[in-house]
Amino acid sequence: MQWSDVDLKNGILYISKSLYQLSGECAKTKSTKTGKERTIAIPDYCSEMLIQLQEEQRNKRLALGTAWNGQDNNFLFTKADGSVMHPNTPTESFNDFLVRHNLPHIKFHALRHTSATLMLLTGANIKQVAARLGHSQLSTTNRYVHAIQEVDRTLADSMGATVMALKRDAKTAVAF
Repeated sequence: MQWSDVDLKNGILYISKSLYQLSGECAKTKSTKTGKERTIAIPDYCSEMLIQLQEEQRNKRLALGTAWNGQDNNFLFTKADGSVMHPNTPTESFNDFLVRHNLPHIKFHALRHTSATLMLLTGANIKQVAARLGHSQLSTTNRYVHAIQEVDRTLADSMGATVMALKRDAKTAVAF
């Protein structure tokens, strides 16, 4: 993401491109898989964190002067000198985080799946989740519905057990 893709005042991200890097070449941007821009609202605390990041970058840029390499790219997340980070860096950093905190390994991309499932669990409909994830086909988003069905089954079983316990207790109370 570049700073031009962020509206900090209104808490909006504009997703229109992704970063890629072929072996031996510089990192480049390309349009999203669907070729369409999507708008994502972010909570206030994310906007506040991005404002802090922007300030840190500004200070780093001033401190490095001509050694700052981020003049043309304007990316949110960069190397220490402002140059474009390798697209695999977030994945590698996430893996390091998991190891440092003795957490089980999961793929970085799994966070996207977790996000989709949590959105559905908190009441978002399938169409809203598809739009936020940038899925052009609802069938792509439908894979997350199984998690909701599993939770629904667990809730039904739990409620059934509670009702049976109440019924049992009621019969016991009547017997006295």
